[in-house]
Amino acid sequence: QQQQQQQQQHTASTATTLPLRIDGVWYDIQHYADKHKGGRWLLDYARGRDVTAIFHAIHMHGERTALATLSTLPTLDERDERLQSTQGTHVMAVDATVERMLPTIDSPLRRDLQAMVQRQFPTIESMKATPQHWARTAVAAILCANCWMGWYQGDPLAIGLLPF
Repeated sequence: QQQQQQQQQHTASTATTLPLRIDGVWYDIQHYADKHKGGRWLLDYARGRDVTAIFHAIHMHGERTALATLSTLPTLDERDERLQSTQGTHVMAVDATVERMLPTIDSPLRRDLQAMVQRQFPTIESMKATPQHWARTAVAAILCANCWMGWYQGDPLAIGLLPF
C-alpha cells in the first residue's frame, strides 16, 4: 500500500511535466506534446527516457527545425525530483519483476512485442551477440560495400545484388 501511495504521488508530480533527455539535456515537452507531428502518444511512451538516438534518426532531414523547436522548450535540472524513478532506460524490461514508479503504457501491440521478445530472448545472456553473429554481420557489410563499389563502377551484377 505504501508503494501504491508513492506511485500515486510520483504520478501526480509528473502529470505536469513530460521529461525527455536529448543530447544530455532534460527537456519538459509537456506543453509541446500535443503539437508534435508524431503524436503525443509517442512522447508519452518515451517519458523519462534518453531519446537522443531516435530524435536524431527521425529528424535527420529536418534537424535544423527540430533543434530550433527544442531550443524553445524548458529544460529540467538533473536533480529535479520529477526525473527520479521514471520508466527506465529501455522500452521493454526483460525482468518483469523490476518495479517502476510510473505505470507502463499498455497496448495490444506492446503486449505482443513483449511476448515475442521474451520468447526469443528468455535471459539476459541470450540477448548478447555471439561471435558467429558478429562474423555474419561483418561478411554482410563487406558484401554490401562491394556491391556499392560495383554500382559506382557500373557493374550490372553488383547493381543486381544490391539489397534494396
